[in-house]
Amino acid sequence: MYRRNRYCRRRWQQRGTEQRRLDPGQRFLHGHGRTIPAGALQTDLGNSAFDGNASLKVGFTFPEPYCPVNFSSAVEPITRVLFDGIDNSSPATGGPAHQDFTSVMGTVAVGDTLAMRVEGNTAGSSYTTQIKVYIDWGQDGSFNEAIDAHYIGALTNSTGADGKFVTADITVPPTALGGTTRMRVTKKYGSAASSAATPCNTGGYGQAEDYTLTVSNGVVTHTVTPSVGTGDGTISPATAQTVNDGATTSFTLAADAGFHIDTVGGTCGGSLAGNVFTHR
Repeated sequence: MYRRNRYCRRRWQQRGTEQRRLDPGQRFLHGHGRTIPAGALQTDLGNSAFDGNASLKVGFTFPEPYCPVNFSSAVEPITRVLFDGIDNSSPATGGPAHQDFTSVMGTVAVGDTLAMRVEGNTAGSSYTTQIKVYIDWGQDGSFNEAIDAHYIGALTNSTGADGKFVTADITVPPTALGGTTRMRVTKKYGSAASSAATPCNTGGYGQAEDYTLTVSNGVVTHTVTPSVGTGDGTISPATAQTVNDGATTSFTLAADAGFHIDTVGGTCGGSLAGNVFTHR
């Protein structure tokens, strides 16, 4: 008998991170040292690095470094958010105007198009609420309406527990930086899309929830490692091959005299045509 066993494992490759010095007027130190936000350095004369009597503020209080959100009229809750690795439910009544779910994380990659689904309590059969999501793709500690805003839709006549939802696709832009960032899901009473909450909303009826996203802007690759099972024969190439996600690679099998190719197995999928196996 002659068998070729194929093993596969995934790995992520990301482009190198960028690191810059924190100068006056910059918001963040980018890259591995992204821990000093604007406003962390406080002095008796402001937050300039050149002012005297400086003190360093360590750590954040939610929602820092992002702006807070409030709905001064009343809280009308978001009850479920589903988005690539996130499936988070919360009560249909009560709760704060701004929920801290930053410990709930999802993972996306540049170029992905993913469905965002949101449920919530509209507090009555005749009321409509607008769902809008903000994702800080630039990781600058703020939400840019032109780049980071994603309108999801209008939700009407829902208790928040009846399974009604709005959904829309979100595409991760090519300019998105790799690493962790903030996602803010908002829900606000209003009949038109233009009445949706701003990222730093203060008035009206509704709720906001903050989550964490990990963004990969690298190339997804697979390592395919060929090997010969029982029996005698060869496989070419005989060394591990790195294959981009969605691409293929082929191996040529040759059985020694008195043997034949029995089966080809493994964990990555593919097809055998004659003595050539193509990984997909």
